[in-house]
Amino acid sequence: MVKPYFKELEYIESTGTQYIDSGIIPNQSEGIVLKAAYSDLTTNYGRLFGTQAEGVGKTLTIRQLNSNSGPIYIEFGAMSGNARIVTYDTNIHTYSFNYPAGYVLFDNTELATSLNTYPDYTTTCWICGTNNVTSQYGKIKIYSLKVYRLSDNKLLKDFVPVLDFEKKACLYENIEGKYYRNLGTGDFVAGPTVESISASFRRMLLASVMATMPQKRPYYCEVENITSTTNCAINTGIYPQLNSIKIEIKAIKSTAYSLYGENDPAAKFNFTGSGTSAFFRYGISSSGYGSYTPSDVTKAYTFVQDKGTLYIDGVQTGTSAATETATASFPIALYCRFSADTLVPNDAGVHTIYYCKIWNGGYLVRDFIPVLDWTYTPCFYDKVSGGLFYNTGSGTLTAGREIHYVDYLESDGIQYINTGIKSSYNLDVKIDFEVPTFSGEQRIFGQSDVTYVYRFGYTASSIFVSNGSDYPYSTTVTSGNRYLLELNGKDFYVNGVLARTMSNVSIGSADCYLFAWNRSPLLTGVMKCYSCQIEENSVLVRDYKPAIDENGVGFMFDKVSHTIYDNAGTGVFKYPARETEYIEVTNLGTNNQNPCIDLGLKYKPSMSIESKYTRTEMGVSGSILPLSNSTTMSLIYMPALNANAKTDRFVWRRSGLPEASYYYDFADYPMTVEFKVDAVNDALTVNGNVVKTGMIAAMNGYTDPYESYSNLYMLSIDGTYGGMGKVYYLKLYEGTQIYRDLIPVWKDGVACMYDKQNNVYYSNTKTGTVICGKIVEPEYE
Repeated sequence: MVKPYFKELEYIESTGTQYIDSGIIPNQSEGIVLKAAYSDLTTNYGRLFGTQAEGVGKTLTIRQLNSNSGPIYIEFGAMSGNARIVTYDTNIHTYSFNYPAGYVLFDNTELATSLNTYPDYTTTCWICGTNNVTSQYGKIKIYSLKVYRLSDNKLLKDFVPVLDFEKKACLYENIEGKYYRNLGTGDFVAGPTVESISASFRRMLLASVMATMPQKRPYYCEVENITSTTNCAINTGIYPQLNSIKIEIKAIKSTAYSLYGENDPAAKFNFTGSGTSAFFRYGISSSGYGSYTPSDVTKAYTFVQDKGTLYIDGVQTGTSAATETATASFPIALYCRFSADTLVPNDAGVHTIYYCKIWNGGYLVRDFIPVLDWTYTPCFYDKVSGGLFYNTGSGTLTAGREIHYVDYLESDGIQYINTGIKSSYNLDVKIDFEVPTFSGEQRIFGQSDVTYVYRFGYTASSIFVSNGSDYPYSTTVTSGNRYLLELNGKDFYVNGVLARTMSNVSIGSADCYLFAWNRSPLLTGVMKCYSCQIEENSVLVRDYKPAIDENGVGFMFDKVSHTIYDNAGTGVFKYPARETEYIEVTNLGTNNQNPCIDLGLKYKPSMSIESKYTRTEMGVSGSILPLSNSTTMSLIYMPALNANAKTDRFVWRRSGLPEASYYYDFADYPMTVEFKVDAVNDALTVNGNVVKTGMIAAMNGYTDPYESYSNLYMLSIDGTYGGMGKVYYLKLYEGTQIYRDLIPVWKDGVACMYDKQNNVYYSNTKTGTVICGKIVEPEYE
């Protein structure tokens, strides 16, 4: 659950110019309980709470009797006869109106009873002031304010003092989940945070324990972006202060509606317009305009609105002359704007968002990245509050490509990344790489056209940097070793040691490549890259991490722009294997394409087999674990039954020998079966239950000569006949000793089964397609 505020406070304190409209309208069916203390005995009339907006007979106030230093004067209903005077001091007191019904209490002591004339009001009560008196605000500490329904004592309002995420002291109402902020001038003073000594000790103890424990990941994985349909909204919970608000958002703005904002008539802050013109509002009625013509309508642009000025990809496109100081009554929304406190999406558009940062009151208060939660629902994770923010509109959010990190990407001489960063002495480039098996000169980073050069690479005897003249750093470059290289301006470092300083010659301005040099013809290299950071004028502009998507495609992911940089060359990047939920065959038999994984071993009746399998289609018969050269024996066999029958049979089959077969009817489709053929105990277990014994013994004397020591395959018989479904794992035992432990993985862009026992990968050796399920991400890290 998203924490609704930064810190809870013991109290907030007014200094004589602040007040809050509570929104509470007193009535006969509700009771009000306020806990507060005066902090200054010389306040002019010291108004603490209430409303005087309805005149004599309908007044409810707590105030000082005289201009200063007088006693507290409590008024309710008709002022004549219903006013009470209590001692004025700086202690904490509790004031109760109509709670219990018909009573007014001061520190639980009765001041008045049987108030038959207690009226229903039509105006709201102010805190640290009284409605209809725009002066004489009190210097007061507010500890709590609650409203109860008298019929069942249900808590209707629960105001607590807090610091919001802009570090501003205010009140937060827990029932409706809303901030109540200062409407006067200046700021409330924050009291101490709410934390007892025992709570502090528990927090310290918990922190020390948690530091040694794995932490639960807040989401399944990052995604590159999230795209909306119409009527989507992300409530950021940030109420913009117009004298300090700033938003940075990378997005494809594809419709003529709002990308973000709120439309409070008194304090507008939003960005709308068509796909080729930027239109933003700032302040009461002012509007700023700017225009841009995208070179590519599918390209993402970075929009920055800093108060009343708009920038697009770093270029100022419009400004508003207005100077505003108000705080909006509605929070900022993404994919739309809020125009009322009902927070219903207004002017909602179809947009794609890559990231969003919001500053308010001089603080970074939101740092959103798009993610999938553990139910695979698209949402935004805020790195500031640690919370997940979901769509509150009726539309649908769609996630872009998934981001699953790997240790490295490996090129074999035909892959490269175009960083889009121009060569310059203002760059600081850091690359962590490993040398694989190689020969000859290898290129790591840079550009190298005919006239200008800015590059570095390695040979067997040196790592070198060049700006036209080579500056080799003589060292033996060994396969399997990692090196940290840095080119900072003209200074070149190897493993943190200054190795060479280049001369000051022109190097031109061309896009720099990673894994290659940008030139014609292209010059590439072989290496494993673990990370790459690029600063320009001391600003981090690229922070590359190796990753793969849900389809096993390798790329570099830039965490600065939250953007995928795909291979711009040919072939595929290699990478360490990532475990997946299952491996799957689909569209079996289409154009005689039957994927096959040769497990590289022979079947024996003494072999125990354990696996988990899901049947995904009913119209094709075949076997998921068949034997070569055998027409009678399959470990899992599926007849081609009518899909509407929703029945399936066979976990173990020896044709013509029922004693050595087991039939299993599936009540629902698709159906997942987890089974073990236990040769040691001659038993078959299905979904945790022993369903048959004696099957292996029954085969004695009936064994087809081709069955024993035939090749054991997965998915089909040597690419000719098989079954459609998902395999989650496969374990093979000889006696009680496991000797094959196979799990599905993505490896170098290929769906494989990985044998953990022998560190061997098995992939499809025939035609057709094998895919993987969702990549397994650790729930704790």
